[in-house]
Parts: sequence; structure tokens; C-alpha cells
Amino acid sequence: MTLRFLNQKNNYIFQLVSSNINYDPNNRNYGIEMSQLERLGDKKPLSLPTKILKQKYSYLSEQENTLVNNFIKSEVNSERLPLKMKEQVVFYGPIADRYEVLEDDVAKAFEKMVETKQQNVEIGTLLESAVSFAQLVITDQIKESVKVGIAKIQLNDFLNKTWNLESIDNSQKSILNFYGKPGTGKTMCAKAVASQLGKRLFHVDYSQVESKWVGETGKNIKKIFKIAKENEAVILLDEADSLVSRRMSDGKQSQHINQERNIFMQELDSFRGVVILTTNLFENYDEAMLRRISQHIEFELPNFEQKITLYKNHIPEAVTKEELDFEELVAASIDFSGGDIKNVCMEAMVRSAMEANENNTLDQAKLKQSHLLAEINKIKKSKGVYSSKRKPIALA
Repeated sequence: MTLRFLNQKNNYIFQLVSSNINYDPNNRNYGIEMSQLERLGDKKPLSLPTKILKQKYSYLSEQENTLVNNFIKSEVNSERLPLKMKEQVVFYGPIADRYEVLEDDVAKAFEKMVETKQQNVEIGTLLESAVSFAQLVITDQIKESVKVGIAKIQLNDFLNKTWNLESIDNSQKSILNFYGKPGTGKTMCAKAVASQLGKRLFHVDYSQVESKWVGETGKNIKKIFKIAKENEAVILLDEADSLVSRRMSDGKQSQHINQERNIFMQELDSFRGVVILTTNLFENYDEAMLRRISQHIEFELPNFEQKITLYKNHIPEAVTKEELDFEELVAASIDFSGGDIKNVCMEAMVRSAMEANENNTLDQAKLKQSHLLAEINKIKKSKGVYSSKRKPIALA
């Protein structure tokens, strides 16, 4: 029987090739039993001590092995990309644009929640989004501000040609600043903007841009706009605070940082389209940057009614469930973001399916109120642990 193992961290499936004692005295693993594996799909080799394999990798069950075998047999290009397994879903590569599901409600629900196809490029990720403004659980004020922000692009011909706005400002871009706590819908809203304009979203985290090497950050900034222009994409630049804050006036390092900000503003000036920045509060913005931004839009935590909507939206109709008390769930979800609520629902659905599977009653799996409340308590506990690690503010 072929032994397959699941990497518990990244969900890649590996197949055991051989196991033997390492007799190379020059190797730090001398005298240790080593397992040689290869990743399904691309056959990428992996060598690690058998003890570590048993600790950090798990056996595929007989049912999972059967599913993988059937999946490979049915796919002509079975070696085109690595195989991964996530809960009840088996799919190719990190993109999950090819997958096959077991016949159970939770797997079908997961399938429906796959919203985008993504393409990794030299820096950042290109996304094809089908998210609409109607799907967003945000205030009407935010929606209206965003729609005004992109109207300059949608109505470009009318505004510039018919009303001659190009005589005042010849720029054909709209720069939006989304700020607020994590999980409040900033990325989802950016996806909706791209979808509304019929464009792809080019999602870049600033940590991918910043480099310790002099001049590299500026080159990366230019790459962002080059890729966006080539793909006619909407740019989403996450955690962009350091690029838009006030310029510094002392030290050699300040010169490099200021140069990077100047490059960023030059690229903004020549860009045609929509750029979305996510930042914290914009009190420290450079004045030149402030003049370039069309809209500053704050994303707040959802209110009571919005949380009820979020819980309902994140539990698909296909899921078998007991009658749920959404008001109790919301009352227990104080200070929860939309992202927190999504995690609660996903983990609760997985747990309910797992419990049923362990009892060999997967066909009777049912999502219960207790599953959701247990996941809510986990997040509340993690938030409490995180906040307790913060150092107290010293009083003068």
C-alpha cells in the first residue's frame, strides 16, 4: 500500500518513497532514520527524519487515499501541479481553481465560498473577482463614497470630453484610502471595485515591496505600476503607511526613504486607473500625498444587524443545521470584525463535519449552536491573550 502523508501546516500531500538509516558521517543526521518523500503532482523531493515526519505529518486515511486515487485517475494532467487537501476538498496547487469534493454539505459549501481565481506574478497577486457591492456588509455611506471615488473612471469620457474637466485636471485616476481595523471589509470592498470596473485586482502587501537594499524598494514600486498597466488592473496596496507619511528631514536613511516616496508619487501621477491604499489613521500623511487622494474612507466594525447578516451569509443554505439563535451569537461576538465572524463559521462547520466523521455518521453531520459558540470563545480568548501581552503605558 502506498503511504501518503499530509503536511499539517500547508496541506500538501507527500508520498513515501523510502526510509533508511543515514550512514553519511559528514551529515548532521548521521545514524538517524531518514524518510525520502515526493510531493504529489510535481514530485518535489523531501527528505526529513522519520521521527519528525510522524510528528508533523499525518497519514491519509483509507477514505482520503481512495479520493486522491480517483481524483488522479480522472484528471488527464494529474502531474501538472502539486496536489493539496483541505478538509473535504482536494485540489491542485495553492490557487484552488481545480478541485473535486466529497458528497457532503460542508464540502459543497466550501466550494461555493471560493470567490476568486488568483495569479502569482513577479510581485503581488492578480485576482479575478466576482464580488459585487450588493454582497458587501458595510454601511451605505461607505458604498456611496467608494462609488463616487470610481465614478471618475467610469464616466471618464463624459467628464473630460463633454464637460471638459480635463482643462482643469487632466489626470484619469482615482486614489482611495481605506482605513480601519483588520477584518472590516477593506479587501472585499477593493474586490468589488475591480469587479464593478470589469478589471482584475492587483493585490500587493507593502512588506513585499520594502527592501533593506538601497534602491530596491524604488524598483519594486515601479514594478507594481508596470504590472498594473500591462494588465489594466486596479491596484490594492496594503499597509501603505510608510509610503504616504510625512517626508523626513535628517540623516542619510531619510534621503533614501524620501526618494522612495517621491518615486511612488511620480508613479501615481502617471497612472491611469484606480489605486486603493489601506492604512491606519491618516493624521501623519504627507501634504503632497493628501492632495492626490480622492477619498478617505473609514471601515468600522459591523453593528448588531450587520453581524446577523454576516453570520447568515457565511453559513450556506446547503449546510444541515439546527435552528440557530443569531442574536445570541451576535451578543457573544463583542468587538468582532467580519473576518472574525467568517472564521467562526468556517471552523464551526469543519468541526461539526469532523465530529460526525469520527462517529462514522458524516451523512448526518449537523451544525449546532454549540459549535459556533465554542469557536466564538476561542477567538475571544485569543484576543484576550494578545491584549494581555501588551505592555502597560507608563504614566509620567
